[in-house]
Amino acid sequence: MHWLVSAIRSQIRYKIIFPYLALTLVVMMAGAAIAVGLVAASWEERLQNQLAQVARNTTDALVRRERNHLEFLRQVVFAPAHNDIPAVADAFASGDDDQVIRALDPYYRFGVNSVNLDFDRMIAFDRDGKTLVDWLRVSENPADPPQRILTTDLSGLDFVQLIITGGTIDGNDKFSNLIYFAPDVQPYFYTVVPVRKNNQVVGGILIAVKCDRLLQSLERSSQAAVTTFYDLSGRAISTTLLPRAELSALDMPPQVLQALFSGQAQSIFTVELRQRGYQLAYSPLVIAGVQVGYFSVGLSRDFQVQQLSLSRNVVVAIAIALATGSVILGYQIARRITRPLADLVATAEAVTGGDLEARSTVMSPDEFGRLALAFNQMTEHLARLYRTSRDLNQAIEVTPVLKVTERAVRSLLPDADVLALIAEEDALRYHIDDELPGIVRSLRHVQVPLSDPLVRDLAEAQRVMLASPDAEPRLMSLGLVQVAGYKSLMLSPLVVQGEPAGILILAHRESDAFSESILPSLTAIANMATSVLYNALLFDRVQSEALRRRAILESIADGVVVLDRQRYIVIVNRAAEQILGMHDWQLVRRSFNEIPLKRVEVRHEVFSENGIGHREHFRLGDRVVRLSSAPVITDEGAQIGEVVVLHDISAEAAVDRAKTEFIATISHELRSPLTVISGYTDLLLRGLAGELSGDQRDLLEAVRNRAELMTNIVKNVIMVASIEANSLQTDLAAQDVRRAIDDTVAPMRKAFERKGLRLTVHTPEDLPPVRADREQLLIMLGQVIDNARRYTQQGEVVITAYRRDDDMVQIDVSDTGPGIPADQMNRLFTRFFRVEGNNSPERGSGLGLVITRQLVERHGGKVWAHSDVGRGSTFSIALPIAHEYTDAISSPRATQATA
Repeated sequence: MHWLVSAIRSQIRYKIIFPYLALTLVVMMAGAAIAVGLVAASWEERLQNQLAQVARNTTDALVRRERNHLEFLRQVVFAPAHNDIPAVADAFASGDDDQVIRALDPYYRFGVNSVNLDFDRMIAFDRDGKTLVDWLRVSENPADPPQRILTTDLSGLDFVQLIITGGTIDGNDKFSNLIYFAPDVQPYFYTVVPVRKNNQVVGGILIAVKCDRLLQSLERSSQAAVTTFYDLSGRAISTTLLPRAELSALDMPPQVLQALFSGQAQSIFTVELRQRGYQLAYSPLVIAGVQVGYFSVGLSRDFQVQQLSLSRNVVVAIAIALATGSVILGYQIARRITRPLADLVATAEAVTGGDLEARSTVMSPDEFGRLALAFNQMTEHLARLYRTSRDLNQAIEVTPVLKVTERAVRSLLPDADVLALIAEEDALRYHIDDELPGIVRSLRHVQVPLSDPLVRDLAEAQRVMLASPDAEPRLMSLGLVQVAGYKSLMLSPLVVQGEPAGILILAHRESDAFSESILPSLTAIANMATSVLYNALLFDRVQSEALRRRAILESIADGVVVLDRQRYIVIVNRAAEQILGMHDWQLVRRSFNEIPLKRVEVRHEVFSENGIGHREHFRLGDRVVRLSSAPVITDEGAQIGEVVVLHDISAEAAVDRAKTEFIATISHELRSPLTVISGYTDLLLRGLAGELSGDQRDLLEAVRNRAELMTNIVKNVIMVASIEANSLQTDLAAQDVRRAIDDTVAPMRKAFERKGLRLTVHTPEDLPPVRADREQLLIMLGQVIDNARRYTQQGEVVITAYRRDDDMVQIDVSDTGPGIPADQMNRLFTRFFRVEGNNSPERGSGLGLVITRQLVERHGGKVWAHSDVGRGSTFSIALPIAHEYTDAISSPRATQATA
């Protein structure tokens, strides 16, 4: 199938015949559809008219049946006595069942034998509604005696009450309708009249026929294929086509019921019954002037379908015959049109295949002949341009380009010369083929300023200019006229980055040498040559710029790596080659992700002076490098790569590590003698060496205070060394904040008492635990509480802990010290910082708050401070709540303690 479609699309004859054939087929199919539609409409109309007639016949037959019943009953009720048979009215008046039976028996037999009556049931009732006689026909043989039913009670029915009371409906005392004598049996069509004697109602007589037998009778009269009765809800109650078990298949569609309910006299609908199509006409069922339900009559659609099928086959046969004739006629016409085109196509395919010498042989005087001539001329022109383009693409320097261009131009215009003015530094200079005459080569000494008006106009116009000295006096500035004697010139500008870069010149010594016949070819050649010259100049500039940038890149001391969007290495400078040990990157394609860089966690925040601790560091073999990167973004906002800068900090890292180790070693060495000094001082103050004088005690107190201060400094230095060496172990667990606060302030209470400071702790009973390392939590609290003690000379220190809404516990330590100036707050948590102007004798080393910040951040918390100068400061620590441990820890201790 695909091959067939390709063949059709590749042949113009098929493109001519198929639209013609398609149009013919569309017209024929439209005509056939209209014809079939008209035939179908005609048959549909005939069927509907026939249905309407059948419906009228059914209605008329039902009315006749009702009239026959009424006429028969009228004769019965007025029947006189005959021989030993009493009159019907007298029998009813007597109330004797036997007399009623004797009076009605001849009429029952007559009725069941009559074709116009043919009822199935006769019921007589007295003036009280009591059933006197109920005869049920049990067989189709009229001679068979009826079955007498003794259990029938009609006294509660509305129409019986109307009969025995002498009531009427619209002045009529005789009634007809449908009745169910039992729920599970089929309905009956009944007619009932009163029996009067001396104008007094003495009873009533009812005759009824089964709906199935009635419908069969109506169907014979109307010639319908199916007749059905429905109740007022549209439910089928009796039909001539289906057994009672399948009556639901004939229930009225809702849209039909709605149409009849809205007042429409008749509605037609098509149904499928027993694999046959029927068209049904629905109408209201009116008996005695009252609508008691609906009825439908139906005709089979088989005949209509057969006629439509026959008509369709005839139309299809005619359409096929016409289509075949159209294809044959169209094919012959297409061949006559497409034969010259096939020759042109073959020639074009030969040219496309590389045979530039192929020519069309069509010589007819019509449009095809003229098309073939134009095609041959175009082919010749394209062949010439192709050869020129091929030769130009092999040349990248100016002189070879001029030679190829001159050869192509002279094939069209002999004795023409090709020259080029190329921008060099601040002027345009001539590039001339050495084979040109000496007078032309002398133009090499001519320089044309870049600001020359003609040069500027050509650059702005950016199109080929055809000029002569007489028409364009500005040509004199180029020296072509007065030096070489040219009289016809074609100038093609060269523009690079919006600035004039040169001019390609086609020159001839005769006036008006560039005729209209060759001008298009010369213009095309000039444009191609100009493009090649432009590329040559641009290539030279790009090469120069690339060499300059490469030299700059190589001179950078840091390693520079340029990556593409997939992070493959594109450029590596010499420093990066040394750092990465990658000297074959130009030969092997590598991804930067393949370089084995191992991240190094460096936290030298306290002792580092060169900021090493604030950068990301990686280890590569024996080297430690600091890495930074930035995306390469185009002017349009698209990322085309990435630049990575590598700084070798191996020496700085080694020095920094040595410094930290040295300080840690010195601190450990100082701790032992300081411990001895503090211990002996305490012993002396306790009087173990004898009674001390007041001056001696003061001196020893000063020694002890200084020793404690030095001990704290050494502890801080050791802690900092542990943090920087990443050797500080943090064991996170649920910690009771109130217990931690009490354990922290317990050893400090004497120091608070010595200074006369009041220490107050506020903690709620339901304060949840925090997730922290116990020892480090004590250090955090000790640093900020001791800091408040040391810088507060009088007043109090208040410690408050509470739960925040963001699942954190906040601990505030407030003092009444001198406060911290606002301009020094941003340096508060930096190394070795101490507030200026504070001359407290207990000033620290400037490491306590830095250690606190490091430990708090290790625990995922925050630490900050705010202060009012002259009123005191508040240091706050926020730590995350340990939810999984909240219910496991409780504290019975008091919520407030005051020292």
